[in-house]
Amino acid sequence: PLLAQADWWRAVGPEAAELPPTGLAQPTLTARLAPGVTRALPGRTADVLLAAAATALAATPGLLGVTAAATVLVDVEGHGRLDPGRPLNLDRTVGWFTTVYPVAVTLGADFAATLADATTALRQTPDGGLGYRLLAQQGAIPERRPPLLVNYHGDIGAAGLPAGWNLSDWPVGTTVSPANPPDHALTLTAALAHGGLDLRLDYAAPVTADAARNYLDALAATLTRAAEADATGQAAPSVTPADLARPDGPASPPAFPTPPPGLDGLDAATLAALNALAEGGPA
Repeated sequence: PLLAQADWWRAVGPEAAELPPTGLAQPTLTARLAPGVTRALPGRTADVLLAAAATALAATPGLLGVTAAATVLVDVEGHGRLDPGRPLNLDRTVGWFTTVYPVAVTLGADFAATLADATTALRQTPDGGLGYRLLAQQGAIPERRPPLLVNYHGDIGAAGLPAGWNLSDWPVGTTVSPANPPDHALTLTAALAHGGLDLRLDYAAPVTADAARNYLDALAATLTRAAEADATGQAAPSVTPADLARPDGPASPPAFPTPPPGLDGLDAATLAALNALAEGGPA
């Protein structure tokens, strides 16, 4: 039942800072990471992007007052691709399906620890965040105002297009009215395209232009270092205690509040060994 998730959502990062925007959206900033970066992060770009987005907040002095070892609250946007497990009548529905829900990421001693925490937090989110906004709109839980939203579109490059087609770099003009009030002080949109990872950062007061540019630079540097660590075998494992909590998929915190005995104290090195065994490689 949806109401059974209310206590779980109330416990998501209660101490994390919130930052409602206080002005209109400012000119968009963009960056593109080289193909080598994205090839080094196969199958888990969304996890790495979330961890890097949270890490970059602490690496940008004075941006939001975030420091190392803090818990960062980030809104994650999904695109309605989850299977609800039951048929839905969409005959009278028009529009883009989306979910927006908060995820608490604890900044660890290094990026590997932060990535493991971000991955676990995503895996443990009940129903992929589908119920959060419904509960908030009904007043069953408070609506959070994270400073940052992360929206990963996935691979929208030539691999998913018919032969001979590719995405254009030509400008398309303004897609959202400048008078439309933003929901977040920082909004990060990312997609695999043009052979690399395209990053787009929208920002609004109280974030300044210099702070936004410094944040985007810190994010790109964090993602590049993560790819380099992955290429040299120093990256965080792709298996976390949340993955091992049950055989049929991610655990839901109300039913599985902690990993089973023996898994809650595993460090990154042990998890890396378990991951290698699961993939048939050496421990």
